[in-house]
Amino acid sequence: MFNMENNISNIRKTFLLCREVSAKDIRYYLYKLENLGEINPEVLAKAENCEKPKKLLLTLGKHDRRIVEKYGKMTNTLLNYQLITEYPEGVEYE
Repeated sequence: MFNMENNISNIRKTFLLCREVSAKDIRYYLYKLENLGEINPEVLAKAENCEKPKKLLLTLGKHDRRIVEKYGKMTNTLLNYQLITEYPEGVEYE
C-alpha cells in the first residue's frame, strides 16, 4: 500500500540567503517567523533586494512545511529579513 505521509515528508526547499548560515540556523529562523512582530519596511526592502549568493537546500518537516505554506513566496525574503536584523552590516561574525 502506498503511504502518502512518507512521500510528503521528503519535501525539500532551496533558500537563497544573503549570508552563510547552517541548516540548523535556518530552522531556528523559520520557527521565529511564527512570532514575527512588526516589520520594518526599510529592512524588508533591503532583504528583498540584497545579493543572495548562498543557497541552502533544506528538507522540510511537518512544522517547517506549515510555516513555508503560511508565508509562501515571502518565506525566503522574511528569512533574509531576520538575518539582516540579527547580523547588522559591518559586523563580522564567526
